[in-house]
Amino acid sequence: MKKVFLAVLVGYFLNGCTPMVWDKAGASPQDYNQDSYACEKDSRQSGYFGYGLSGQINMQAFFDKCMVAHGWHKRAADAVGSSNVSPVAVDPDYNKKLEVAEQYCKKSLPKKSISDPVKYNNCVSKKLDAK
Repeated sequence: MKKVFLAVLVGYFLNGCTPMVWDKAGASPQDYNQDSYACEKDSRQSGYFGYGLSGQINMQAFFDKCMVAHGWHKRAADAVGSSNVSPVAVDPDYNKKLEVAEQYCKKSLPKKSISDPVKYNNCVSKKLDAK
């Protein structure tokens, strides 16, 4: 029984190492960018997911459900290459833009607002919207 449990556990963690991409038949990189941005914005404005790892997991689950609702499917990167759907590139500067927006909000918001996830996330979303 221990060997079966260990095999399942190892398989679970190895599966987590597989690169995943979002794909959608006939979608362009612009379609992906628009849908993923909308889901990111919705997840930030939807409120409190909790702090730490559990909060991040809850927010990611919300984002994933939103992408599925827009018609996207998460697949292993190698599985996408074998179909007629191409993996979609993510904006390479997005993480930097997000970091800049978060730093701006931490400096500009009162400390009381920073501890309020809704106000903080709204600030970050507005800063990301402003281009």
